[in-house]
Amino acid sequence: MVGSPLSSPLDVLANPAGGGLLLIVGPPGSGKSTLVKRYLAEGLAREEPCLAAVVDEPPHRFELELQGHVKVDLSEKLKEGLLHILDFFTWRGGVLVGDMRYKPVTTLDAVIAEAEATSPWRMAVDSITTLAFHFPADSVWRFLDTLRVKAALRGNSIAATLEQGVHSKSFQESLRHIADYTLELRVEERRVLWSEQVRRYVRLAVPRQAQVGKWIKLKS
Repeated sequence: MVGSPLSSPLDVLANPAGGGLLLIVGPPGSGKSTLVKRYLAEGLAREEPCLAAVVDEPPHRFELELQGHVKVDLSEKLKEGLLHILDFFTWRGGVLVGDMRYKPVTTLDAVIAEAEATSPWRMAVDSITTLAFHFPADSVWRFLDTLRVKAALRGNSIAATLEQGVHSKSFQESLRHIADYTLELRVEERRVLWSEQVRRYVRLAVPRQAQVGKWIKLKS
C-alpha cells in the first residue's frame, strides 16, 4: 500500500491489502455505500474482475450509481464478465427473478458459490446489516469469514458495509475481529443561521495491530 494508510484512509479503496477484508462501518447517511462503490470503481479502472452482492437497493440503481464513479461503460463490463452483480434485493420482495442482466441469489451459499465461480479480484457486499435481518447472525458471520478466507487464498480482497448501532456489540466486534482494515465513518450536523450543515468524517483502523488513525473530513 502506497504511503501511510492511517494518515490517508481512503487510499485503502484504491490499494486494498491482497487477501484482505475491508469493513466499512458507520451510521445511516454517512456514505458507506458510496465508499464501497468507489472501491469497486477503482478495481474496474484497473480492469480487475469485480463482483457485487447487492442487498440494500435495486441492482439497476446500484449499477447507475456505480457508473457515476467510472469512465467505462458498465453495460459493456457486464457483457464482458469483468463485472458481476448479484441481485439479493429482488428476493427480499418475494420475487425470484428480476432483471436478467443480474444473477438472482436467495441464499448465502449461493453468493459463496458465485464468488467461487467468478474468482473476482474485488468483491463487495452491501450490506451485512440487511443480511443479518434475514439470516441468523452466526450464519452471516461464517458467510463473511468464508469469503474472506477464500479471497485470502487467492490474494484478492473483499469490502463489506455494516450499519453502526443496529447490531449487538458482540456481533459487531466479531466482524471487526476478522477484518484486516476497518473504515469508520461518523456524521456531524450543525445549524448555521437558517441552514443545516452536515459534515462527514472517516478514519482507518487496523484491528489486528491495534492501530487507529485520525479522523479526516470527507469532501462534500
